[in-house]
Amino acid sequence: MYPLILCCFSMWLLITYHLPLWRQSLPQQTNQLKKQYMAIPTDSSRHNRRAYDFLLNKNYHGAVKGLSTIKLLATIAPLLGLFGTVTGMINTFESVAIFGLGNPKALAAGISEAMITTQFGLLIALPGILFVFFLQRQVHRDHTKIKQQTASLVQRRS
Repeated sequence: MYPLILCCFSMWLLITYHLPLWRQSLPQQTNQLKKQYMAIPTDSSRHNRRAYDFLLNKNYHGAVKGLSTIKLLATIAPLLGLFGTVTGMINTFESVAIFGLGNPKALAAGISEAMITTQFGLLIALPGILFVFFLQRQVHRDHTKIKQQTASLVQRRS
């Protein structure tokens, strides 16, 4: 259970960090990109285009950073739950070997461990996968809007 709790805590910490509440607003991101682009000396239209693409990609990768870790933790959680299921069933079989089938309390403890870890692993994974989907969609939507709002920069400087 401890690895599952650590996985859950880490995932929710990252999800909370990536919520739009903590990120810069879209106008702030757009203005920052414009300032960075205008600070680059003008050489040629090809150089301007590459600098613009670089800044746009840098902004996108900064927004996406950490989402793959959330996705990894959401993927690992059910596997950790399955690991708990296996250890619970091993404990069940060990109690059967020691006490036989006559002690239902010993059987129930192992089965309970197996079911709780499986349930907890799935309970961690489902919201994690949903949040990754929504956060990726939001980042992609913001990236598209920034691209639309700043596309005229390259044309004006050429």
